[in-house]
Amino acid sequence: MSGVARTHRLCATRISCAFRTISEEAALVIAGLVPEQELLREAVEVEDTVTTTDNQTRREARRPAREKSISRWQERWDSATSGRWTHDRIPVLSPCLERRNGRVDFYLTQNSSGHGCFRSYLKKYGNDTSDGCPYCGSGI
Repeated sequence: MSGVARTHRLCATRISCAFRTISEEAALVIAGLVPEQELLREAVEVEDTVTTTDNQTRREARRPAREKSISRWQERWDSATSGRWTHDRIPVLSPCLERRNGRVDFYLTQNSSGHGCFRSYLKKYGNDTSDGCPYCGSGI
């Protein structure tokens, strides 16, 4: 993983207030950050469009390039093997990326990622001995 990719993942993890065990794909979706590969590809597309067409400005070229980036990201998100819990909750990226209200916090991220203070998660990482409810014993 390159330094840029590592920094991008760290930013996504911090923005989403996630545990470090969250997958990169899930962290990016919850944080609403486009993957760095797509951002780079988008910048190249915008630059190519601006240099090949005389009458189109960068601002006009950005919208279609961003739509392509989100479309490619959606394909990547649908085929990713990690972050499936999050994919079940956020299957389509566009509404999540276009939201104008609300913010991501620790509790929303726990629910969206499945990485949180859940007994099954704590047991998986050796921080608890049982994945059952401490009061009734049923699975959580």
